Amino acid sequence: MTFWFAHLNPNKIPFYWTLFLLLWGSALPAQIHETETDYISRFGLSAHQTTPGNLGRSNRSSAPEYRFYLAQRKEKGIQPDGYWTIVRELDSLFCILSLNNPEAFLQKAEEHFALIVPANDQWKLAPGWEQRAGRQQREPVQVIVQTNNPEALKADLERSNLTQTIIAEYPEFQSMLFRISDREMKRFLLPSPWVSFIDVRPFVPAAELAVPNHDLSANQVNFVHRQYPGLTGRGLTVSLKEYRPDSTDIDFSDRYLPSGISTAATATHATTMATIIAGAGNSFYTGKGAAPGASISSASFFNLMPEPDTYYKQSSITVQNHSYGLGIENYYGAEARAYDDLVRRYPTLLHVFSSGNIGAGASPSGPYAGVPGFANLTGTFKMAKNLLTVGAVDSFYRVEPLSSRGPAFDGRVKPELVAFGQDGSSGAAALTSGVALLIQQAYQKLHNDSLPPVALVRAMLMNSARDLGPEGPDYSSGYGSVQAAKALELLHKQPFIQDQIQPNEKECQIQIPPGAAHFRATLALDRPAGPGQFPKGPGQRSRRVPRPGGFRLASLGPQRVPSSGFPGCSGQKRHRQPK
Repeated sequence: MTFWFAHLNPNKIPFYWTLFLLLWGSALPAQIHETETDYISRFGLSAHQTTPGNLGRSNRSSAPEYRFYLAQRKEKGIQPDGYWTIVRELDSLFCILSLNNPEAFLQKAEEHFALIVPANDQWKLAPGWEQRAGRQQREPVQVIVQTNNPEALKADLERSNLTQTIIAEYPEFQSMLFRISDREMKRFLLPSPWVSFIDVRPFVPAAELAVPNHDLSANQVNFVHRQYPGLTGRGLTVSLKEYRPDSTDIDFSDRYLPSGISTAATATHATTMATIIAGAGNSFYTGKGAAPGASISSASFFNLMPEPDTYYKQSSITVQNHSYGLGIENYYGAEARAYDDLVRRYPTLLHVFSSGNIGAGASPSGPYAGVPGFANLTGTFKMAKNLLTVGAVDSFYRVEPLSSRGPAFDGRVKPELVAFGQDGSSGAAALTSGVALLIQQAYQKLHNDSLPPVALVRAMLMNSARDLGPEGPDYSSGYGSVQAAKALELLHKQPFIQDQIQPNEKECQIQIPPGAAHFRATLALDRPAGPGQFPKGPGQRSRRVPRPGGFRLASLGPQRVPSSGFPGCSGQKRHRQPK
């Protein structure tokens, strides 16, 4: 697992150094874990309920015959050992697993598991399926399906005369898109041993509002244009995933690159996003974007999955902007997995998503179901771990009431950042995409034209952000408001290292000079695709500063933590030296 670690200090800390990641808590309703009975009633074949010691012994001492199992781990964070595989995480203790070596698994099951139940097929359905699929069982719906064996699934569908229901295939992500009735889905797809996840998807996503009041000063972009006149994003290409912008617009017409996967129709919203990112200011001064020299491409958002690899390669895309959303989806779905997998394969391709415009809404499912003002990001793709989600603030740095809040389903901080977007998070995401292009170009100038890893760009933006609201990261403004000038100042100092996290522990040395007033550190990880582990205790990993009078550390997670912070903490990512 690759991580980037960045620090910022007003006293020029030497490039020999020290630390683990420091994160701070904020108040959040406690995560509501379902009970054993709840899970068994929903996902288990309860007649076969058993303890690991009795598994496979009801008739004879043999391996179990079922393909998937609902399991309760004895401890949080237990990982597969080769004999079994986690197919889906339900919470920190419960999961769905499959067995790779049933006989060997039986010998070790009691060591790790308190309960194992053969699973039914309902766990494959995304949360809230019934509400979103509707009650018309004969009417077709559009569904995304994750499969562990696409060819075997297609062969089964051919035998059932259902291959015509396939409307798109995504072999890179082991996913397929279907147009199929709810009845046929439950009859053929749901019981298939080759299917591991099914989610209903809308036919057309919704753009998250145009932004007529464009202001580059709120995020220091106008200062960057004056201080770094050579940084314009020239030589880089941003992709807009939504409708096609007006390619004749005088602010970017000479830099628009046609693609074969854009929509036929154009939209004012798309043109506005293109202007905020890369407008030249030919129409008026408000028509100047953050990266006025960057090229612009377009991809249709009717396909919610990432584009084919060839599109990103041939068009030399380095940033893709996603200013659209669906309903509230607080779970890790097929698109989230696909984007995480894509970034792992193309570690210099940054995806920036708007957080959404349902800031007062409540999630209909998941650990924060029914809690207004929390966990209301608009789309499962925004649950991905290797991208940025951006909320909206006004010119006074107040989070807009309509800006969607975090956390992610597993307690991670979402959105990571906020930016100016007075009428919605669309413009905030676009502005951040433009700033990311400037960071990429600045890095190229310092590193022989090579692009920075996505994890580093994320670290730079989060580390240099202006803290808003309660001290520390929170689920409204994330790590703070984007500060383009601060991010570029940090990049030119190059106070970062890259390393690999091995099992157990990794320690990096940092030397803080006497008299330093503040210290800020950011750890950005390239994480593998998959829902990952739910936090255990205050955080998933041990994070500490081994020094006299050091600080008590905690991570934002789904547990309730005091709004006043933790003893010894002076605020978000800023730590006063002990006297």
